[in-house]
Amino acid sequence: MSLNLARDLGIGGVGSTTHQSNLVDEVQVEIQNWDSVSHQVCALRKVQWALHSPWLLELYPDGEDPFDQYSDHALLIEDGQLMSSVRLTPSTSELQACHGQFKKFLTENQNYAEIGRLITTGNRVERVRQSYTLLLEAGKIYYERGQHKGLVGICRSEKLRFFKRFGFVPAFAEATYLASRKNVYWLIYSDWNSMIEKTRANELLEVLK
Repeated sequence: MSLNLARDLGIGGVGSTTHQSNLVDEVQVEIQNWDSVSHQVCALRKVQWALHSPWLLELYPDGEDPFDQYSDHALLIEDGQLMSSVRLTPSTSELQACHGQFKKFLTENQNYAEIGRLITTGNRVERVRQSYTLLLEAGKIYYERGQHKGLVGICRSEKLRFFKRFGFVPAFAEATYLASRKNVYWLIYSDWNSMIEKTRANELLEVLK
């Protein structure tokens, strides 16, 4: 399944003069199973982990972990090249295993798909654009399938403001220390309506200025 964010938000294409060439032209988002994309995604992960998350490369030197096999994977393809990916796990097993507080919340809110392993490339503006496009389109696809009402994940404090910009909110008032990751993380979630409201075209363009 391929969608075009420009069409949905009215950006780019005929009649548009703002960010027409560098925002979403020739960009597609596809959701695939692991067997069909594992080689490409692992190669992308290993390069980006070496640059930004070396601890993940130490844990998973092949770029793959046990949750990949039973998850969907959303790919952002630009001009025929894989630029970004995110994992969508129908259950929230990995997050529930992180902390007891997470498990309680997720047990009470089961209709969310878990996002993880978000990989982006390029400079800051390109990474923001890729993240917005991937998560909005992936959320839409899942919503239209009738499978999930929204997305849930974790992020570090320095990324919280970024995720808030397109509809994610913290599940708790404070971040939680995760011993397995040796850092504090926020459990965040967003439903489809909130994502749409927060990612209207004018807000997206404001972020990218």
